Amino acid sequence: MLLLACARNRLDSETIEQINGIVASGEVDWTLVVRRAIAHGLAPLLAWNLTRTCADSLPAELATALRDWLAQNRARNLELAHEVLTIVDLLETHNIPAIPIKGPVLAKTFFGDLALRQSGDLDFLVPRRHVSSALALFGSLGYQMKQSLGAGQDAAYRRYYSDFEMWRPEQGIMTEVHWDLIPRVMAVRFDINGLWERAQKIPFEERHVLSLSSEDYLIFLCVHGSKHLWYRLNWICDIHEFLSAQTAIDWKRCLELARKQGCERMLLLGLMLAEALLQAEIPEPVRERMHADPRARQLAEQMQADLFPDEGRRPNIMEAFQPFLPLRERFRDKLLYCWRNVTTPRVNHFGIVSLPGFLWFLYVPIKLLYDYGWRPLVRPWKKDLRQLT
Repeated sequence: MLLLACARNRLDSETIEQINGIVASGEVDWTLVVRRAIAHGLAPLLAWNLTRTCADSLPAELATALRDWLAQNRARNLELAHEVLTIVDLLETHNIPAIPIKGPVLAKTFFGDLALRQSGDLDFLVPRRHVSSALALFGSLGYQMKQSLGAGQDAAYRRYYSDFEMWRPEQGIMTEVHWDLIPRVMAVRFDINGLWERAQKIPFEERHVLSLSSEDYLIFLCVHGSKHLWYRLNWICDIHEFLSAQTAIDWKRCLELARKQGCERMLLLGLMLAEALLQAEIPEPVRERMHADPRARQLAEQMQADLFPDEGRRPNIMEAFQPFLPLRERFRDKLLYCWRNVTTPRVNHFGIVSLPGFLWFLYVPIKLLYDYGWRPLVRPWKKDLRQLT
């Protein structure tokens, strides 16, 4: 398939020949290819690989559109890269460490070129104790909170969620300020303290910024893709490019960290998909561990089959209760995920009533009452609860 062949930065002679053969056949449905490239976040790589391997064989209008697309993505990512450095510098002047995750840093570090990966929002990991200070500094740059929360809502949100979204309308830039890498409801116990201890400086745009260690980054990418049930090919492409660029991964430590954090199967699944779809090179001891997990193999086959559905909508992890359970290898993690999925308030539950900070825990029974058929009982509480604020 053409999109799969183009879903990588570095092409060998066999893949180049494959791309040229598909294009020369004259049987390509370009509307479908472009639509799928956009849906899977791979428009930049499609444009890059087609324009450098077979530009003369493309329809003229398409070739022009692809070149323009690539130039626009490079310009946008340059703007975002400048914003990353502005934010990191501002936080550092106030002694707040920050790790930019994904976005233009991932594009430059692993893809080798800012133009080759499409970036949406900007993500920054900061220590939990610095979240409030970081939010204030983002505000000084013109960012506005997407959520408007009262004291109790804010306290509950910080307990049950992992990031705040902020919007800078003048530049059209969305950022997420994280204090954890994954929402609490997923029941993945990231070693956040150890993650900060293992963080390292990497070069970026003639500067250096903090980054996750190679092992932590690979685990995070695999957990992130699993959180979304791998419905987009670009997340698998990220794994492939990461493995191509990172040659010093401590695989023993990587597997051990994933096992301790309860996400080994997610790691193995991401590696399986990268190997099966994009021929990523995996060390033999890791391959043996991958193929020793029959459930992970079954999930990989299922997700490959579901990667290009004719119809359907994006999976929502808050709704994907049953599909997510097989991703966990330990029974206690399955049980914890079920419990948290049932008891974790959603943002719409915070909107039922604004509580004072010391009553944040009441959002759990409000959520249970509201979700499990007792909504008429919740409504009479609203007036009484508001009197407490």
